[in-house]
Amino acid sequence: MADGIEFEGEVPIPQWNLELYRRIYLLEQWLRRIVMAGLMSRYATQWRSAIPTEISANLKQRRRQLAARTFLDVESSDNVVWLLTLEELKQLMTSNFIWPSVKELTGLQRADVLARVDELREIRNVVGHNRATTPRTLRIFEGVEQYLGQGIDHFRNETLYSESNAIFSHAEDEPLAEAVEALWEPGTRQVFLQASDRFYAMVSLPVPPFAYISVPDLVEAIHDVRHLILAVYVNGVADEFSVVWPRGALDAEHQQVIEAIAAFHVGRHTELPYSEQDPKHVCDPRIWFYFDALRPGGWPPTMEDDR
Repeated sequence: MADGIEFEGEVPIPQWNLELYRRIYLLEQWLRRIVMAGLMSRYATQWRSAIPTEISANLKQRRRQLAARTFLDVESSDNVVWLLTLEELKQLMTSNFIWPSVKELTGLQRADVLARVDELREIRNVVGHNRATTPRTLRIFEGVEQYLGQGIDHFRNETLYSESNAIFSHAEDEPLAEAVEALWEPGTRQVFLQASDRFYAMVSLPVPPFAYISVPDLVEAIHDVRHLILAVYVNGVADEFSVVWPRGALDAEHQQVIEAIAAFHVGRHTELPYSEQDPKHVCDPRIWFYFDALRPGGWPPTMEDDR
């Protein structure tokens, strides 16, 4: 928790600013994930066509600007949801065409979301422009965080920690199961197909040498199909991941996703924990980590010591 003012040389730095930046970053990442899931839940792989024209025009310019940042060695995904301003994100999230999906995923009320995101945007602008904040600013933010956090907790339970997905272990259960089963190689690749009402998940279980997934190699493997997938759920402490994409994809798109993951084997393992791998890949918008110790039950989540 922030505690007072610290001096860096002659300059006073309010610690509330540092605390707020970290917690705003966390909230914003989840809000973008929710919008992404809402879009794909409603429009499957055609989700980009649902972006309003007036917003799309601005996004094209921002995408062109990404190339100029490569020399900075930063995360520079061209996922348009991550290029939205917070105001645009709010507009999209609460729009008539995806709000029903967002409400289902979060359990929130639209009027309250509009108000809380507006407050979040004002506080974000204050912090982003290096205006000094106070304990009162932090308390106002905590009200925003508490409300939106309820929806985020619901969303986490519907996605990363869902236990209601059907598991298809035989080809006759589901057409795609045969293609996934064909990839099973004992000791090398252990996979199966999962499904919810709107999404498939190709689950890859740990295999020897039981180290960690190389996230840079994983990001490279999904490069050509990243527009088709919602996310890759990665176990934060193991060599285990699930690729999630919409059931409404075309047959050829289903095959593309499966083939991309089938090719992910060279360089799959590493001894480096995820916290020590390249941050621009670990923090890629398509990579979503999960930890058993963080199962929904309060916001913000707190990591237990014995994770």
